[in-house]
Amino acid sequence: MSGITATGFEIPTTGEILDAMSADVQAALSTAGVALDLSPEQPLGQLLGIQAAKMRELWEAMATVYSARDPANANLGVLDALCALSGVERREATRGIVVLSVTLGAGVTLPAGSIAHVAGQPSNQWRTVISITNPTGAPAVLGIGAESTETGRHVANAGSITSIATPVSGWTTVTNVADATPGADVESDPALRMRRVQELQTGGSSPLDAIRAELGAITGVTQVVVFENTTNSTNADGLPAHSIEAMVLGGTEQAVAEGIWRAKAAGIETHGNASRTIVDASGASRTVRYSRPVAKNIYVEVYPVIDAARYAGEAAVKAAVLAYGNALLAGQAVRIAPLIAQVMAVPGVVDVTLVLVGFSADSVSNANLSIELRRRAVFDSGRITVQPPTFP
Repeated sequence: MSGITATGFEIPTTGEILDAMSADVQAALSTAGVALDLSPEQPLGQLLGIQAAKMRELWEAMATVYSARDPANANLGVLDALCALSGVERREATRGIVVLSVTLGAGVTLPAGSIAHVAGQPSNQWRTVISITNPTGAPAVLGIGAESTETGRHVANAGSITSIATPVSGWTTVTNVADATPGADVESDPALRMRRVQELQTGGSSPLDAIRAELGAITGVTQVVVFENTTNSTNADGLPAHSIEAMVLGGTEQAVAEGIWRAKAAGIETHGNASRTIVDASGASRTVRYSRPVAKNIYVEVYPVIDAARYAGEAAVKAAVLAYGNALLAGQAVRIAPLIAQVMAVPGVVDVTLVLVGFSADSVSNANLSIELRRRAVFDSGRITVQPPTFP
């Protein structure tokens, strides 16, 4: 059965369409009990085959239109249109940011738009966002903000941006002391679907999902974890009675506080290690508390086994480790198994004999690391050591 059925929209195969068309032609054109020869080798059979293939394309188009009514099945521009009905727009790709340390001669001005790139990666470029002048009478090292020339996730680990792409007289060296903050790619269909559901939940007055969705929609917020205590006394995690604690990474202090106030239920107290005063609809000042996760520095040692002909290099291994670490939420443990899986995905890595993690360089081991509730594991390329690779 084809068309709209109890289980959805069903489409016939090309063979089923051809069989049905052949039967109709036989019924209409056969005479005196003599059947037409509709075999694929005959002209009429070939014409029916072409028509059946085109009919299948029409069925597929109708199935696409039918599926497009449901955000769970819609894709690309159709999904954008459905999400727009509820005011949710796909997030565009963003640029990464970094602070460059540049050496300028006496009185030299480095104009905005000056470009440096990661050593050995001429396409991984970073440009200054303002101009800067060395006001002294001698060469000096100055700091200046820069952004990636291309949108999307471009990795520049500490000390890797060392090549000058647009020479400027008097500009002699460049580097980045800390890792660049990568940009983001255009929001994927699965991520957009999930965010649409979360933002639709903001209509609720008290569910934790509504608070997460409200905070997650704030510009710059990358992670949100919300805890609650519904009991009449302080719980084991230190949360007071009938209170919530939002653990938020990113976003401005004021935007986070205002987001919590909009989403939380009346009469529920806020708790956390940070606070901000907001003005409510009646004009009264209110103190909103929330938490910023405390950084817990992580040290990593990786022992890869590689295929030298395909190996993407040490920087790629470090980037893989950083990708794992950046996805961890506050209170989430650092686990060896997913770290190994992340490194195994690097081109040319055929095995990983050992991954060690620890809170200091001299305490690394192959045991998982537990992270306290209000702390977050923080990775940095300067604390990741890739041991000399072995070969299979």
